[in-house]
Amino acid sequence: MAGDIRKLGEGPKVRDIEFEDRVFRVVLTDGGSVSVPLEWYPQLRDASEEARRHWEPGLGGLYIKWPLLDLMLLVEALQKAKGPVLPWEEGDR
Repeated sequence: MAGDIRKLGEGPKVRDIEFEDRVFRVVLTDGGSVSVPLEWYPQLRDASEEARRHWEPGLGGLYIKWPLLDLMLLVEALQKAKGPVLPWEEGDR
């Protein structure tokens, strides 16, 4: 079982985020990308352009944080998602 535990810092990392009409694209440091429907995240869908642009990488890019929206999403979870991934919000910790 111990062989399955990932070292801290491993995994897909965000390099940039691009917004389109109905999706946002997470551009990864390895050159890949993940497209996510904005409908899955009403906070992002309904946010101002300024709030969307104001994101920060967390843990070296393993998660994405939008401080103005009080929203954090794990990059690896977005890659594997087939539907909305419940957001980790500051108020939930």
